[in-house]
Amino acid sequence: MSFTFLKHFRHFNFIQISSREVNVLNKLCMHCTAVHRQRDDGTGPGNLVGPPQTLKSISKEDMISKAIKHYLERKQKSDEIMERHKAEYDLGRRHLANMMSVDEDELTPEKIREAISYLLPSGLHNRKARPLMEHPSFYIPYVKGQEFDMQGRPTHFLYYTLKPRYFELMHTMAWKLEKLKKMVSGSDRRSLEKEPDLGKEWLSEQEFLNMFPGEKVNEHEYKRFVVLAQRLLDHPLSQGEKQFLDKYRRAIVAFSAISDVEEPKLDEHGREYVIAKGRRKTAKAIVKLISKGHGNININGQDITYFEQIIHRQAILAPLQLCGVLDKFDIEARVLSKGPTADAGAIRLAISRGLLSFIPVDMREQLRIAGYLTSDPRMRERKKPGQEKARKKFTWKAR
Repeated sequence: MSFTFLKHFRHFNFIQISSREVNVLNKLCMHCTAVHRQRDDGTGPGNLVGPPQTLKSISKEDMISKAIKHYLERKQKSDEIMERHKAEYDLGRRHLANMMSVDEDELTPEKIREAISYLLPSGLHNRKARPLMEHPSFYIPYVKGQEFDMQGRPTHFLYYTLKPRYFELMHTMAWKLEKLKKMVSGSDRRSLEKEPDLGKEWLSEQEFLNMFPGEKVNEHEYKRFVVLAQRLLDHPLSQGEKQFLDKYRRAIVAFSAISDVEEPKLDEHGREYVIAKGRRKTAKAIVKLISKGHGNININGQDITYFEQIIHRQAILAPLQLCGVLDKFDIEARVLSKGPTADAGAIRLAISRGLLSFIPVDMREQLRIAGYLTSDPRMRERKKPGQEKARKKFTWKAR
């Protein structure tokens, strides 16, 4: 008599045993899927035999593992807790509306915080110790919903990555990028030109993380997303994927809408001028930018030769060159000298801020993207006690 072991519906080698060893076989096959008895004449497999655990019919409910059952119980318990806290929150919200003599529908989360701070003022410095009334979803951890079928298998094909929705997005973008690469050959791609899209920017890190609740997406994975999405956007044929990419982009707010631009004034010669300030490290600069000029530059009573190195001169002229107004303005600058690099940075920032009063809005956006309107916060690092300098240590000798 011979038997064939089947595991995951794959045939294994034949094993010749006697009839006396059937009991031993049953003990060995406790975890096997099934055992086929082969007929003595060798014509094919006979009746299905094996331990009772492998022969009885198994319903779909019994196929769910203990881990899945535990998960479902935990999910049900979490939902019950959430519903109970929601009912308490709604009841407290109605009482608070009666105390403040307002309609319940008018109590937004911001107004609830204002009402709590008014009714229960607290002088505690730690904000977490102050009275709080928030929706239960604010302090109860998020628990994922049902993600398994009746056979106990995950419904999402990337479930075991622990971040299925994030990796599904990355997989989709990579697939779209490879598809666009196959559509264009190397020679044709060089002939195509794509204008840069300066009207939108990618979502911030916090906005991107909020799109994946329950998934611990970190800063490194956000940067990977931005790099891959930018590659897809920069492709010459990415116009067809614009609707897909716009879900993860937002419009750039114009600089004129978030900053107060000074109106130009008239001098004794009838020319418009503005006065702007800038700083870099400990250097402070005050620049008077005069329109209808000839490109004259006056820095502390000297011309541009005030700076000996070419790199510092180029830093001052960079905003004017970007806007194409290099010979249309006269510049009078007064700077508290702290070093050539700091002086040039302070004057460049002041010139960029002064140009906002004369250039159009789209040119302001180019200045912002180039970084000329951003103050450099870096400072000289202080000397540390017990050290020779800020970083340098004293020489240590073992002998």
